[in-house]
Amino acid sequence: MAEQKPDSGLKRIWVNLSPGQRLIVGGTVVAVLVAVVVGAVMVSRAGYSVLYSGLALEEAGKVLEKLEQRNIPYRLGAGGGAIMVPTGKVHAARIELASDGLPRSGTVGFEIFDKTVFGMTEFLQKVNYRRALEGELSQTIMQMQEVEGVRVHIVVPENALFKEDQQPSTASVVIRSNPARTLSQRNIEGIAYLVASSVEGLEPDRVTIIDSRGTMLSRGFPDSGSSASDGLELKQKVESYLEDKAQTLLDGVLGPGTSVVRISAILNMERIERNVETYDPETAVIRSEERIETSGGDGQSRSETSVTNYEFDRSVESIAGEVGNIERLTVAVMVDGRYESSTGPDGEATRTFVPREDEELAKLAGIVKSAVGFDSKREDYFEIASIAFDRSFLEEQEIGMEKVLRMQFYMSLARKGAYLGGLVLVLVLLMKMVKKAAGIIGSVKRGVDLQAGGPVDAGTVSGASMGRPTGDVASRIASMASSNPDQAAGVISSMVGGGD
Repeated sequence: MAEQKPDSGLKRIWVNLSPGQRLIVGGTVVAVLVAVVVGAVMVSRAGYSVLYSGLALEEAGKVLEKLEQRNIPYRLGAGGGAIMVPTGKVHAARIELASDGLPRSGTVGFEIFDKTVFGMTEFLQKVNYRRALEGELSQTIMQMQEVEGVRVHIVVPENALFKEDQQPSTASVVIRSNPARTLSQRNIEGIAYLVASSVEGLEPDRVTIIDSRGTMLSRGFPDSGSSASDGLELKQKVESYLEDKAQTLLDGVLGPGTSVVRISAILNMERIERNVETYDPETAVIRSEERIETSGGDGQSRSETSVTNYEFDRSVESIAGEVGNIERLTVAVMVDGRYESSTGPDGEATRTFVPREDEELAKLAGIVKSAVGFDSKREDYFEIASIAFDRSFLEEQEIGMEKVLRMQFYMSLARKGAYLGGLVLVLVLLMKMVKKAAGIIGSVKRGVDLQAGGPVDAGTVSGASMGRPTGDVASRIASMASSNPDQAAGVISSMVGGGD
């Protein structure tokens, strides 16, 4: 007896399927495969990180070629400007590409001196040193999350014979900022001081910083007190500091959004130095005394002259006036009043403004004056008033914002519900298709077993198969009826009569 092949059963089952049954089974298999492929693609997309960005086209082509040779999957992003690989392979891919000398268009640091070149002139050594320093600074600035790309250019002039002829060092920095983050003024100052501290003879005011669109971000940071712009900046800082102190107190008493404080400060920006010398007349002490006597020619007339020098207690005082002293303050405070709700004749609710009492305003004025250091001797001016704030615009904005937030919330729920409903529907359809396919395969298998004459469990045979004999079973029934018609008639009569 020949050994049955393992797949003969499945093959026989597939042959006995009708075209409709084959379509159902095939569709089920295809749907399962599509679901597996889509899930794998989604997982793979979520696990990609940027390998390199901002490469030249020729350089990017070489990198892609090396990735294909090493069977490293990749994707292109940012309109082809970024090359992404699986997150777990970023560092390994960079090491492998670096071993091939890629990318060559990136910044080069002090590794430029790793290879010794004999016969290099002093000029080339200086050029390579400047390139290495520019590359190191670029790599350091790139560590900032706000910076996406940077180029640094440094100019160090030759040493002059005379000091007055020596030209200062300069530097320029071109920055491509990260669209997702804001490059603040503090970041810009930090970059300027970083570059200045890394180059000999370079001052922060000699560092020019621009962005990739050509916008000037910094033209230098001169010393404090050396220009009118610094005086204006100091004035703004003093006013802002005093306003914050007063506003914090009012917000704690009245609540946020119910008061406004504005301060104008006049500062003394002159630097004055005085030397004062004082004497105490009550502490006079004779230091020296000189007397001169003279006589006339006749020997009878005489004259006497005396000179006395006194010593006094003396004190010398040097006074230097600080820059930025407050000469005068002008303080303006606006306070919102109270609102009483009432119902008009037409039944509509109205709000009536009630200004605050003078006693309360006086207390608030005292609080603000103490916070800002109000001094009447400086002729400081103070004004406080209770005025109705126009909140109609804010109320309209709040209503509009609530509508937008509510709509966004509902849309989010709808999207999540649609995703969940779609997933449940797909799972239900897959389960039904799998169950139906399993039932079809089971029915066909039972029919094949009946045709083969093997034993069949009575409990597993469906009503349809019990009521419609096939193959050898039908021939046996026909043979029994022809050989013993009386017995066959009794069996049929008992089946039809149902036990009568």
